[in-house]
Amino acid sequence: RWRLYAALHDALGRGRSRRAATSRSIATIQPLRVLVAEDNPINQLVTTGLLEALGCTATCVADGAAALAAIARETFDVVLMDCQMPVLDGYDATRELRRREQAHGGAALPVIALTANASREDRERCLAAGMDAFLSKPFRSEDLAELLRRHGAARLAGLIAPFELIAGDPAGSASRPIPLAALPVMPLPLPAAAP
Repeated sequence: RWRLYAALHDALGRGRSRRAATSRSIATIQPLRVLVAEDNPINQLVTTGLLEALGCTATCVADGAAALAAIARETFDVVLMDCQMPVLDGYDATRELRRREQAHGGAALPVIALTANASREDRERCLAAGMDAFLSKPFRSEDLAELLRRHGAARLAGLIAPFELIAGDPAGSASRPIPLAALPVMPLPLPAAAP
């Protein structure tokens, strides 16, 4: 297990040439502060590596209660919320977050559900909990980047994005993504490749 962890860390965490190649193949997005609520350390490592390759800053927590505490302490642009976690799952954490936002009159923080389940019922459960988007694990970096572009841009522009599904919709019932050109996003220069 530790060898796998070390290999992933080398490939994603310290592998500058891999990170530079990923950044060139997927246009860098606006630098966002992303909260990753995920209890699996390998999934945390992979997700953090993908976020860093996209130019984002990631903070990881292992359950929904810790996610709510982090949101109360810090400012985030987007939350990637695993649905099945100990202590407080992603559904209940999102419901509590939405309750707090309504009580304080704050803008809705975009919450993107991360789940291994991809059924229509799972999608509906995420929507009912107040989540804004749905990403099936394992997900592709391109799908993550698409959601971050859209929801991060909406957050920065003060807009509330509609619920959407990007990956794992076996019924084909997902709404299709809004064209990126329609969003108020300024392209960032790509980072120079490390020598």
